[in-house]
Amino acid sequence: MYGSTAIQIRLSLSAVDRGLELNQKLIVPRRSDEPMAHVVLRLLAYCLFYREDVSQGLRFAPGPADRDSPDLWSHDLLGDPIEWIVCGDPDAEEMRHVLKHQRQAVVRVLFGSEQGQEMFFHEVRSLRRRVLGLNAVDFRQVSPDLVERLAQCELERQRWAVTIVEDHVYVDAEGVTADSEVVRSRFVEEEGLG
Repeated sequence: MYGSTAIQIRLSLSAVDRGLELNQKLIVPRRSDEPMAHVVLRLLAYCLFYREDVSQGLRFAPGPADRDSPDLWSHDLLGDPIEWIVCGDPDAEEMRHVLKHQRQAVVRVLFGSEQGQEMFFHEVRSLRRRVLGLNAVDFRQVSPDLVERLAQCELERQRWAVTIVEDHVYVDAEGVTADSEVVRSRFVEEEGLG
C-alpha cells in the first residue's frame, strides 16, 4: 500500500467563456509515488472541466488513474459516474476497459504534452481490436513547459489564480506565472483501418 499526503490549494478560477468565477479551497490527495507534475495536471483538469451544473460536483479521486478509478470524477445522485477524467498518459487497454464499463460517463483526458498524446494514439492504433467509443472522448493537451514550471513548487499549501480565456490557460501559482494553449483533439482512425 502506498502512503499518501494531501495538498491544499486556495483556488481563484475565472473561466471567461463559461461565465464562471470560483473561489474555493481544494484538498488534493497525493500518493507518495505520484509526481508533482501529475498533481499539476489534475489541478489543471479541475479548472478546465469544472461546471456548476454537474450534480455532485467534480471531485479528486485518490489517483493516479487506472481502469477502475479516474483522476477526477463527478457522479449522479445514485453514485454512478457522469464524468471520468484521466490525466497524463493513459494506457490503451485501461481506456478500453473504462469506455466499456463507464458508458454513461463523459470521458475526458488531459495530456501534459503533444508527445504523450501522440504516443497514446499510436498505442491505440497498434491494438489488435478497436477501442469502441474512443472517438467520443474529449482529449485536451497543455504544454509541458506549463506543467514543469508549476510542478517546481511542492508546498503542501498553495495559492493558485487561474484564468481561462477561449482555449488558453493562465496560471499564477505561488508567484510562478505560466500559460499555455489548450489544444483540443479527437481520435481519428487511420485511413484503411476498420
